[in-house]
Amino acid sequence: MILLKNLMLLLIATAILVASSDSLAQSTDPAVTPIRTLNQITQDNTSATIEGRIVRQIKKDEFILQDNTGSILVDVEREIHFGIRVGQRIRTSGKLDINFLGNLRGSREFKATHITVLENIDDIPTTDPSTRPDIRYISNVYMTGKDGEFVTVAGRIVRRLDAREIIIRDDAGGEIIVDAEYSRFGNIPLNVGQEIVVTGELDIYWGGPWLEIEANRIEVVKEKVIRKEPPLEIIVIPISEVLFESKNEDFVTITGTILRRIDQDDYVFQDDTGTITVDADPRRFSHHGLTEGRIYTVTGRVHVNLDGHKEVHALIITAQRGRIVEETETLNLEPEMPIASVYYEKVSGERVTVAGSIIRLVPPNDFIMQDDTGSIVVNVPEGKFEKLDLSIGRFVIVKGIVDAVEGTVNEIDATDVSVRKRPGE
Repeated sequence: MILLKNLMLLLIATAILVASSDSLAQSTDPAVTPIRTLNQITQDNTSATIEGRIVRQIKKDEFILQDNTGSILVDVEREIHFGIRVGQRIRTSGKLDINFLGNLRGSREFKATHITVLENIDDIPTTDPSTRPDIRYISNVYMTGKDGEFVTVAGRIVRRLDAREIIIRDDAGGEIIVDAEYSRFGNIPLNVGQEIVVTGELDIYWGGPWLEIEANRIEVVKEKVIRKEPPLEIIVIPISEVLFESKNEDFVTITGTILRRIDQDDYVFQDDTGTITVDADPRRFSHHGLTEGRIYTVTGRVHVNLDGHKEVHALIITAQRGRIVEETETLNLEPEMPIASVYYEKVSGERVTVAGSIIRLVPPNDFIMQDDTGSIVVNVPEGKFEKLDLSIGRFVIVKGIVDAVEGTVNEIDATDVSVRKRPGE
């Protein structure tokens, strides 16, 4: 009886041990070398097969692989690295590469020549991607990120630049270009207004200071994003302080009114202490509809020209409520604004005016219109505009009320629609 009781206790203990075993458990296959053993080898170019879970991505083709005995840097040949990502359990064969540099053990990495995915991250039950602990604020990435670093950010798509590049904006106002290669992400609905989580490699864009993310993974978000890291504190300083105290490459934040536009990307900003030129790359910021007389907050890097003249290269631009107006100026109706700006500058109930081409009819009365920054649904009251030619391809100016569901802009309820010729026709 005692023997039977002890046997049952042993079986229960074994079951508990198996059930609680970590997903990093070492393989029992004798052909697989424990990573701890591999880290103790001193012979360079030793061939081995290791197995574990990818727990961190260092570069596009470098990962940290971990089993229950240790971890090691794995350098994946570029020919085979696509599709390999954090969370997967893999088996890889290759050679140990040791850089001794006067150290008996030396720094080491594993040069992978063959990889087999044993367990895909998509096969593992996960929570919504919005709760991932590694999601960062875009502004933090801009201020602390390095070229080649892998990061994860989340935001709403506010503009599509071309077939593969989009701009996303998070709830702290940060924006960044995402290079989403169509052959890899063409099956994901990357439309203006969509919330996504992006993991990828930071890349200095055209010599900087702007960054973009070369996407390695994109996930659609259904819930509000939760970030564990705090946003970096951004302090607005007077323009005079930028002019007299800042140095080249310093991060600064100013708030000022646009006095005038100099050319396609340069604007003169003014506060009550002085004026400064702000370089706002149209590829990144034309969807903001930067307007003379309006107040904006700009975070960017100081650039000192050869003649000593200072300007700010904008990284983040946020429109402020209100508008500085001279006493003699007559306020007109709401000016036309880029469609993308409606998504993140406007809330439900606000009036807007947009212009663009009709690209799709949505029975019975709605249509989708598009400008060069994005597209949006226009709700047309039944019977109100029946005499207008609202067919695909027509250029229209729409005035209406923003309609949002659960705080997310999804359409404009039209109060007035005008069919016009395109600008320049």
